[in-house]
Amino acid sequence: MQAAPAYAAAGFICGGQLHNFRRLRQSLNLLVLASIIEELHMQNSTPPPPFPETGLVRLAAILAPKGPVPVSRSTWWAKVKSGEFPQPVKLGPRITCWQAEDIRQLIRRSNETKR
Repeated sequence: MQAAPAYAAAGFICGGQLHNFRRLRQSLNLLVLASIIEELHMQNSTPPPPFPETGLVRLAAILAPKGPVPVSRSTWWAKVKSGEFPQPVKLGPRITCWQAEDIRQLIRRSNETKR
């Protein structure tokens, strides 16, 4: 059997309270560890590359969090179908791209309507 810590032996914590204290201490240690890992990740992460001026871009580069357009894939495709968003360029049966200029124009139109 493990000996109780000095604070428990002194009468501050006893019985079930000691077990609860140990669980609380473990939880706090995990929270501290998680915050340290998050801080290290934030320090080591590189910002995403800027959106290209010209060329072709894939959908992953258009939609958030990597891209400038904060809509879901299903919303994107619904708006492409309705004509609200630019039409894609098919490079192959499974490769779909958009002109970067069209996406930039979409972003400008969106910013103008917000004003």
